[in-house]
Amino acid sequence: MSCRFTLKDGRGRPNQAGVSEDHAVLVTVVPPANAIDLTDDQLTRRKLYNAALVDAGESSDMNVDGSVTPVEFSTTQLSEQVVHVQELRFIFHDSQLNMDSNEARRFGSAAGLGGLTNGLTGFLVQGGQQFDIIIDPIAHMGQFFTYNEGIRNVIDGIAVGTDLLVWIFQFSVDLTLPDGTLDKLTIVVNDDLTSMTLFKAVVVGWREAR
Repeated sequence: MSCRFTLKDGRGRPNQAGVSEDHAVLVTVVPPANAIDLTDDQLTRRKLYNAALVDAGESSDMNVDGSVTPVEFSTTQLSEQVVHVQELRFIFHDSQLNMDSNEARRFGSAAGLGGLTNGLTGFLVQGGQQFDIIIDPIAHMGQFFTYNEGIRNVIDGIAVGTDLLVWIFQFSVDLTLPDGTLDKLTIVVNDDLTSMTLFKAVVVGWREAR
């Protein structure tokens, strides 16, 4: 035998709880009014994540020779942590990086006006599936304009004849990479970039404990 009853707020007000067709009580998650209602663990659950992509030897130097054997640089997993990537930044120090000139048709000192032979590639592994984050290989610097949300370009910013160039990719959704999986973000060097003064890739976002 079933009984009819009404759930009220218990404070003398007419507010009543709703029930679905499956007899489940409908609830609404309401965020706390202020930080004082949260514990320290809750307040600091989301922490900054800022790290360079590294190769199999844990080196972040991407000015390597990948012309014969491509070299992969990937995110690293943190034990019992879930990483959320929001930005990918490509950082270059080199000559011939003036993006307001025809040097945009080069790849710094690593290639002439025709660009690299194979080009820079990249992919994301999420949930066992692989997705390209660079549609066509980047053979010259001008192709970064297809993807970037920001650019920092200072001519002679490092030294006379050595420019600073930073390309910033921002993703429309956070790239979530749980620990204990094969999930990762990877950039692949497929050419000889050893002539470049510096080339690194950095991911920026946040992390949280499981």
